[in-house]
Amino acid sequence: MPLRSDGRWLGAFWVEKSPAVESPQWEILNFFAAQIANRCLVRQGATIDPITGLQSKRFWTQVVLRDLRQAFRFGDPACVVVARLEGLDRVRMLRPRQADAILESMGRLIRNSVRGTDLCGRGDQDEIVIFLSRTDPEGAARFAELMAQRLEEILLPFPDGPRTGKGNIGIGCLLPHSFDLTRLPRPMPAEYFPTVERLVRGRAAAAAMEMPSEEQPFPVSVHADTFWPDPHEVAHSLSRKPQA
Repeated sequence: MPLRSDGRWLGAFWVEKSPAVESPQWEILNFFAAQIANRCLVRQGATIDPITGLQSKRFWTQVVLRDLRQAFRFGDPACVVVARLEGLDRVRMLRPRQADAILESMGRLIRNSVRGTDLCGRGDQDEIVIFLSRTDPEGAARFAELMAQRLEEILLPFPDGPRTGKGNIGIGCLLPHSFDLTRLPRPMPAEYFPTVERLVRGRAAAAAMEMPSEEQPFPVSVHADTFWPDPHEVAHSLSRKPQA
């Protein structure tokens, strides 16, 4: 039974002892197949970035917050890797479609280079963000070096012709941690984990802002600060009202 919706073929499901095409049961199966295909398209539109094929920024953030809570509870390390391509912002100003083609090539490479448990999405300013759960800085650095080698091997469709890209890969990490129960605020701030997510993603983006070297088209940089923020500090920063 084919799964088609809006002119797109999404797959098929097997029906054992399928009824005849002219029977009412076949019409019912066709109706359910259309419903399944439509729901698949809706889910893809809400969770997948159409250009890179990676997770959309909003969905990536939601899933990362869930994994951050698990890392906080079990004391596991967590890392965020940010890949930034040099000159892509200028290409987007002059030729937006060309910039989308470059991002499409990067997204295809990332999808073929990561584990099934890694969370890959499109970040701010055409950045590629990858969340590595249960990964320490050394493991994240090895992953980033392998990804840099893959990026150096492909030819990106720049406006002046295909050529090897240059950029940076930054890593921000949160090491295993534990807090004394007496230090935890009650109740826990609702924005604690979103604040931690923005912090570690900002660290990785800051490490990726360094200018690429001539020897290494995609140098890897690890942010030095690898500690979880104190819950009282987060609660205090959230309780402060902006001054007029």
